[in-house]
Amino acid sequence: MRPQGISCGMALKIVAVGWTLLLGLPAWVQAEGEGSHFRLIGTGGCSAANCHGRPPGEDQKQLSFHPGNEYGIWVHRDPHAKAYTVLFNRQSRDMAKRLGLESAATAKVCLACHSTLSETEMKASQEDFASGLSRSPDRRAQLRDGVSCEACHGPAEGWLQPHKQTEWRKYTNLGAVGFKDNRKEADRAKACVSCHVGGPGRDVDHDLIAAGHPRLTFELAAYQRQYVRHWPEEKTGSLAQLWADGQQQSALAALEQLERRANGTKPVTPWIKQAHENLGLPGKAESPWPEFSELSCYACHHDLAQPSWRQARSGGSAGVAEWGSWTFALWPIIARNQASPEIEKGLLQLGQMVNDPGVSRELVARQAADLHQRIVGLKPDPVQLGVNWLTGPEGVPVREWDHVAQVVLALEALRPDLGKQLQAARRRLLFPQSTSKGFNSPRDFGGEEGPLTLEQFEALRAEWARQLQNQAAQ
Repeated sequence: MRPQGISCGMALKIVAVGWTLLLGLPAWVQAEGEGSHFRLIGTGGCSAANCHGRPPGEDQKQLSFHPGNEYGIWVHRDPHAKAYTVLFNRQSRDMAKRLGLESAATAKVCLACHSTLSETEMKASQEDFASGLSRSPDRRAQLRDGVSCEACHGPAEGWLQPHKQTEWRKYTNLGAVGFKDNRKEADRAKACVSCHVGGPGRDVDHDLIAAGHPRLTFELAAYQRQYVRHWPEEKTGSLAQLWADGQQQSALAALEQLERRANGTKPVTPWIKQAHENLGLPGKAESPWPEFSELSCYACHHDLAQPSWRQARSGGSAGVAEWGSWTFALWPIIARNQASPEIEKGLLQLGQMVNDPGVSRELVARQAADLHQRIVGLKPDPVQLGVNWLTGPEGVPVREWDHVAQVVLALEALRPDLGKQLQAARRRLLFPQSTSKGFNSPRDFGGEEGPLTLEQFEALRAEWARQLQNQAAQ
C-alpha cells in the first residue's frame, strides 16, 4: 500500500533516486522514464547557443571542432543530419514506387535508419507506427532531424539535465539513465553497425537493394577517417583498434542478422505481405529464404567480357555464390591469428550451409548463433594482423573486389607507413559515378590509371611485404 499523501509520480521518483544510488550514481541522476524506455526530446534540447549550438567564430569558418559547436558541425557537415531529407529525392521516390510504399518518408522500414526512432516505435507495426505519427505533429517534426544526437547518445529524457553538471563524467554507469557513452572504440562500433550492417527492424535485404538502395559495405576505420569530428581529436582513439573492433562488431551484427533471417523472426516487409495477398497464397506471409543479400553480389552481377576478375579465380567454387564476401572477407586470417581454428572452420561450414538448399533454415540459424558466441569473446590483435596479411602463406586470399577492398582499407588503418601506395591502390578500386541504367561490376572500376587487376594487386602486395621486411631488418 502506498503511504497516504504521496502521489504515484512522487513515489516513482523516490524509487528512481534509490535505484540510481544503488548503481553508484548521485541522487541528481534521476530516471525520468519508465525502466530503460526514455523519451526522445529532439535536437532542440541540444542546439541552444549556450549548450552545443555555439556559432562559429572567425577562426572557425570551416566548422572544425571547438567545445560548444558540436551541433553546428553536425547540422552543416554531418551526412547523418541529411538522412531524412534524402527520403524525398528521386532515388528514394523511385524505390518507394517499386516497393509499393506510399512514401519512403513515412515508411518505418526506411525511417528505422534514416531518422531516430524510439524503442516503442521500433517494435510497432507499420500500421500502428503510421497511426501514431498521424496524431502527433511534434513527433513528425522531430523525424526531420534525421539521425540525430539521440541516435548515438541515447534518448535524452533521463540524462539531459544531469549531463550539464560538472561531475557528470565521473560516473561510469550512465546507461542507467539511457546515456550511450561512445568513447570506447567497441561501443562506437556497436552504435554504428546497428544501421550500417543491420539490426532488429533494420534490414537492407535483396528486395531493397534491387529497388535501388545502395549495398551496405561498412568498414568503421574508413568511415572514421572521412567523418567530420564533433569531438576532440584525442578522443577519436586508435584507428587500428577502431578497425579491429569494427570488424568484430560487424561480424557479430551480420551473424545476428543471418540468424533472424533464417529463423523467421525478421519482420515481414510490407511488399512481401502485399505480394502474398495478391497471389492468394495460403497461411501467413514469410520473409524470403534464401536471402540473396547474404551472398556475393558479383557472383551474379558481373560482365562476361574480358578482362574480368570472374575469369581469374584463385580458389572458390564455380557456380557457388560466396557467403559474407564483404563482412567476412578477412575473418579466416583473423581466426588463425587468434588461434581459433573452430571459427575459421565454422565460417566455412556456414557458407556451405547457406548455399545448400537441402539445409534447413533452422540449422543455418543455429550455426550462426554458435559462431556468434565464439566470436563475441575474441580480442583481435590489430598489430600482428597488419604483418600477417602481407607476408607468408597465410596472407588473405583474394578472389574478387570485396576481398581486395577490405585488405586495402585494413592496411590503411593498420599500416599507415605504406601511405601513398595504399592511396593509389584505393583510387584504382573506386567505382565510377554513373548515370547509366546498367549496373557497376568489377570490370568497370578504376580511375584514370585503369582498374586494378588481381595480378597487379598480388604484385603490389608482394612489394609491400618486401618493404615491411626491409624495415624490420634495419
